[in-house]
Amino acid sequence: MILGKDKTKLSKRNGSKSIENFKDEGILPIAILNYLARLGWSHGDQEIFTLDEMINLFDISNLTKSPAIFDENKLKWVNAQHLKRLSNDDVLKIIEIDFYKGINVELALSAAKEKVKDTITLNQSLKFCESELVNIGDEYKEDLKAEGTRELIEAFHTDALNLNSFEINEIRKCMDNFLEKRNLKMKQVALPLRIILTGSKVSPSIFEVICILGKEIFSKRIKHYLKS
Repeated sequence: MILGKDKTKLSKRNGSKSIENFKDEGILPIAILNYLARLGWSHGDQEIFTLDEMINLFDISNLTKSPAIFDENKLKWVNAQHLKRLSNDDVLKIIEIDFYKGINVELALSAAKEKVKDTITLNQSLKFCESELVNIGDEYKEDLKAEGTRELIEAFHTDALNLNSFEINEIRKCMDNFLEKRNLKMKQVALPLRIILTGSKVSPSIFEVICILGKEIFSKRIKHYLKS
């Protein structure tokens, strides 16, 4: 028997959902199978299983007799672990993103799948890769109004363009030096920079974003913001 968090039988009022509901929420089929298998069965402390592992390791003696508690947060955690394990080729098959020319697709996929819990968020975090420029929604424009933001972004843009290599480590060093020279905190630059470069607050790390875009697209998006 699978129970809700209140330890009563699952119903629509306390957590019961259909497979389609989970699909619409970005949960992978393997994650659902993995989670359901672990609700009434265990294999030591192992939490994440491939389908073959579930088949080959199953032992009826390891079934539990007591009712299991359905925890949707745990399901999402299991889903996140399976997303991380996907190859980039497999990620390409499940997302709905058309990558713009010049985007570092491999890095974009590798970075995005590490930080999301479902395919919905995965798609959202990669939207900034679809075009040369991005639109900044009204809900984010307030974050760009802090005094001195425009000058900071312009100054960092200048420093970044002087880099010989646009690799993550070099971009990170550039940012560290920039912050140290001006006695700034990371958030003061990274937050507005993320919004300008992605049009969102949901994305891989700012260093990965800059590297994913490459110097040309990075520069075009900064200049577009500075002209606005």
